Amino acid sequence: MSEIRTIPETILASGIKDTSIDAVGKFSKKVIHHFAGAPTAADDTGLGYAAGSIWVDSTNGDMYTCTDSTAEDATWINMEGDDVNPPFVAQGTTYGWMAGGASCPSGSPSIGGLDSISRISFTAPAASVAVGELSSSRTTPSRGSIRSSTLALNVGGYRTHPSGANLDDMDSFTFTSPSTVTDIGEYATTTSHAGSTGDGTNGFVMGGDNPSKVDTVTKISLTSPHPMSDNGELSTTRSMNTGFTDLTYAYSVTGSNPPYVDTIERMAFATTSGTFADSGELTRATGGGGGANGPTKGFYAGGAPPPLQIRHQIDTFTYAAPTTSADVGELAGTQRAYIGGGAASTDYAYFIAGTLDSPPHTATVDSISRIPWSATSGGSTDFGELTSHNPQSGANNANGYESS
Repeated sequence: MSEIRTIPETILASGIKDTSIDAVGKFSKKVIHHFAGAPTAADDTGLGYAAGSIWVDSTNGDMYTCTDSTAEDATWINMEGDDVNPPFVAQGTTYGWMAGGASCPSGSPSIGGLDSISRISFTAPAASVAVGELSSSRTTPSRGSIRSSTLALNVGGYRTHPSGANLDDMDSFTFTSPSTVTDIGEYATTTSHAGSTGDGTNGFVMGGDNPSKVDTVTKISLTSPHPMSDNGELSTTRSMNTGFTDLTYAYSVTGSNPPYVDTIERMAFATTSGTFADSGELTRATGGGGGANGPTKGFYAGGAPPPLQIRHQIDTFTYAAPTTSADVGELAGTQRAYIGGGAASTDYAYFIAGTLDSPPHTATVDSISRIPWSATSGGSTDFGELTSHNPQSGANNANGYESS
């Protein structure tokens, strides 16, 4: 019968031969590591960590175990079994945000830019809350969510309409309340009506008016000081397009060439040059609508031109390419045409504000509506008002975001 050995409750350092520790090598330094704070995704194989490494937070005694030490993407699990550095996702869990936009009370001949940053709740229909101001007033900034888990970017825009000028303004703002707004410099050129999207690390600004329509795609880092680089081209010059993301690809959907187009095209975020590739068509040629990023598909709502039913329509398209979108109903209430912006929770797509009719711009509205990702018909339902963004008339041509 083989001998049964037990593990003692205490192992003295004198009982361990020096050569035993030396033989373990680099990993021995990282088997149990004491540090003031929790580990991050950057505590990876390059620093000597491996699956099985144990991290002890010396400030509170919390322990973490490494399950994957991939470079710059390490996974650490806390004592409750949760990933302490969960991967970025395009859907938020708590709030949607709107930044910038336009105000046009009924009968007004001009459209004024807004500097408002507003927050809406994903959990209950309620009036929005004002949480800050951009560094300048602007309408028609880039359309589509450019954000990380903690902050968002607002790029370009137009001062007022019909008089005014394209802007090169760029702001970052945090998802804390009140929001911290930072002027982060100037975009590569003055632009408005561009599409935009991101993967949590970088943003893409696609096309736009300068004042002529362009096909330029610019990558912007979401980490300060937010360096920019040219990153290819759309298939044609275009503005009034809307950006989407599945975190692997950046999507540009519809827009005005002119005329309006039904194009869905995409490029991988990892690509540094080239032209966007065809990825299907929307059911209609349009531009200026709102977009929301679902886990497997995007919802596009509103847009111009006439007829009226087109401006009320909501389409869905899957990210698997190529694809043709499907009509899933109409926007609730008076929302139509140039939707202020879209935001996405894990369960719903939200469409925020818009214009009552376009063209001409007769009024902006403050409606918020939502539609579940599972919907195949029925359209959106009312979900509160954007009262704090502009108490009298709402907003359009702004930019919507999600908070994590």
